[in-house]
Amino acid sequence: MLTFVLIAFLSSAQLSAAGGFPPALPAVGEPSLQQTSPLIEFRARSLQPGEAVLIRVKGWEMMSEVRGRFLNQELHFFSQAGEWSALGGVGLATSPGDYQLEIEGTLPDGTLLKAVKDFTIEKKIFPLQSLKVDPRFIVLSPEDQRRAAEEQEIMRKVWENPQPVRLWRGRFLAPIPDVEGRGFGNFRVFNDQRRSQHTGVDMSAPEGTPLRACNSGVVVLAMELFFGGNTIFIDHGEGLYSMYFHLSEILVKKGDMVIRGETIGLVGATGRVTGPHLHCSIRLKGARLDPFSLFSLALEEE
Repeated sequence: MLTFVLIAFLSSAQLSAAGGFPPALPAVGEPSLQQTSPLIEFRARSLQPGEAVLIRVKGWEMMSEVRGRFLNQELHFFSQAGEWSALGGVGLATSPGDYQLEIEGTLPDGTLLKAVKDFTIEKKIFPLQSLKVDPRFIVLSPEDQRRAAEEQEIMRKVWENPQPVRLWRGRFLAPIPDVEGRGFGNFRVFNDQRRSQHTGVDMSAPEGTPLRACNSGVVVLAMELFFGGNTIFIDHGEGLYSMYFHLSEILVKKGDMVIRGETIGLVGATGRVTGPHLHCSIRLKGARLDPFSLFSLALEEE
């Protein structure tokens, strides 16, 4: 994994806005504002559409709170080992170009300090993939159209009401160990008809293979869907969701608290499929991310 290291310094204007410059000789043990210019690290496989990004802020240990904004996502920083960390995501629909990361720290006395850093999202090319499925899932009957629309509304309501606090801890796990995820971002053609971009990964495994929760959270959906078949959504808090589709069996129910690595279901071939497999998706504050970009982050245990 590549590590991108970005350094942000406070400008004179930012220091002035924060309440002016400190005395020439600050009291012993009290950090001057010049000493609080943070070092910002981006840890990610790349800065391209579909990638999860771990944002680390060093040098602001004295802050009582750190907030930020990354690609229109409100960042929720947590303190660990003297550093501040937050998860961000370059959504699949993000256009290549230049952007800014904005962070703001609050000192114990209430003083606000800000830093801004420019970064660039690079272009990524996604391939075209052709598949053959049951025609019922291509030309929908009126009844199936109504059902699909109702289920889309159910999912929308789930995403609109995330858990307000972080429930996940430590590194994220692939739901099926040692199985590669394929197809994220592919433009799909079903039965010679162009359909939407693939927003998850497909993991091939025999029917009945156990799958595990990629991290801790609360089950917010556990039901059969028209396209997704037997489906589980886990809310990991602060707008982060993992989703598991096409299961042969669901082993949890809505409202259950699950821990990282817990078996939650079995691989199957329900819904719109070409055969047994797991479709896994990650959604962070509306951004669709390659699950394996999240699984690859070296998040520290707590």
